Amino acid sequence: MLFQLPPNLKVDLARLAAFLSEAKALRLRMAFEFRHPTWFEAATWKELEKAGAAVCIAESDELVTPDVVTADFACYRLRQAEYPAERLAEVAARLSERAARGGVFAYFKHEDEPTGALRASKVLAMVRDRAS
Repeated sequence: MLFQLPPNLKVDLARLAAFLSEAKALRLRMAFEFRHPTWFEAATWKELEKAGAAVCIAESDELVTPDVVTADFACYRLRQAEYPAERLAEVAARLSERAARGGVFAYFKHEDEPTGALRASKVLAMVRDRAS
């Protein structure tokens, strides 16, 4: 389950810890997308790691989340306007590396055009080629 926090919500570790404590009983795989840079600190990653929750690594033209490992799975939201071929190759390498350590959930930005699906298809093919 992905929890996307609003971009104006600044870091509140007590609130995050309380939520994670309550949510732990649900036994869900949880990922958190922090959209305010004040969350990008070691104390946040530590709280997520204690709960086995992942940082959703979100890329947009405005903000890029640090690629931090806090769980046995990974979550990526790839939402930049452009992904040239060399950038897609970097994404494929990163996802392959993370997949070797656990599950990976990766999403490209959806549009009216099939751009996101086409990018995902290219990356998937590159990941498969790396695995063989």
